[in-house]
This record gives sequence, C-alpha cells and structure tokens, in this order.
Amino acid sequence: MHESTIAKRYATALAELASELNILDSIRDELAHFQALLAESPEMHEMMVSPTVSKESQHKLISTYLEYAKPNDLTANFLRLLIDKHRMALLNDVATAIVRVVDERAGRIQVKVETPKALTPSLVAKLEKSLADVTGKEVSLEISEKPELLGGLVIRMGSVMLDDSLRTQLHRLKEIMKG
Repeated sequence: MHESTIAKRYATALAELASELNILDSIRDELAHFQALLAESPEMHEMMVSPTVSKESQHKLISTYLEYAKPNDLTANFLRLLIDKHRMALLNDVATAIVRVVDERAGRIQVKVETPKALTPSLVAKLEKSLADVTGKEVSLEISEKPELLGGLVIRMGSVMLDDSLRTQLHRLKEIMKG
C-alpha cells in the first residue's frame, strides 16, 4: 500500500476520534507543533523516523516531549502509535491530511498560487473573492513568487491545477508551431 494512502487512513481515523471529542482543531495544532519541532531538530527527526533506532529509544524521546508539551491524550497516544507501527515517517502526510479535514469541515480551502512577482493587496482580495465564488468556500491563499513563469498565474486547489502562466502559453504555442 502506498504511504500517502496509509497516511490518509491514519488521518481519517484520528480526525473521526478528534471530532467525536470535539478537539479536532487542538489535534491539528498539536501535530503541527510536533512537526515544527522535528523540522527544527534534524537529529530528533532522524531519531524518530529511523528504522535503526529502537522503539524504546523513540518512546523515551516522545515521553520527554509529551511531558514538556502536555498535548491531549489523543495526540499523545497517536504519536506513540506511530512509533509502535514504525510510521513516524508519515507524520507530515498525516498532519497535512488533518489540516485538510479541519478546513473541509469548516468550509475552507487552501489554494496555492504561483505568480512571477508579488501581487498587490487589491489583486489578492479579488483573487480570493473569485475563488471563493467558484468554490463556495472560504479561501486561504498561499502565494509564492516564481519569476520563471514570466506572467500569468498557476493555481492549485487540491488535485486541480489551473496553469495560465505565460511560460506555459509560450510552450503550447511552440508545440503548435512544430506541428
């Protein structure tokens, strides 16, 4: 089974339990906090995901974190489960899926936008409104600058990508001219 499929299953199960307990937002935040901690400490990350590190060592490390952070019991048990099942490497995918679930239940959608240069605040507002009208959801934009696009936009909403960049248009024209 593919790792992203496994991560979605873990995330779905965790989200269901968290929803029943009405702590879904808290679980999302706590997983993000632990994820950030692992990102800041490559040594800790390696220790948590390495198959050569014993479960006992990983459990000692996670216990230290849990004493410090004092997350919900569900979060603590989930992190222990990831260790027990040798699935800690899936944490980023699970955390991303949890964010998606929380946003979906709240009627929000994350949209990634690539532009060749920074957008003005008024253009950002117009883009958010247009995308909200199309999706029927509250839109949260993640805008990144990609000068190689030359012009236009690339928009990603979940599995949908709209590429209206000048680079892509020039590439299409080149293909048409080749015949």
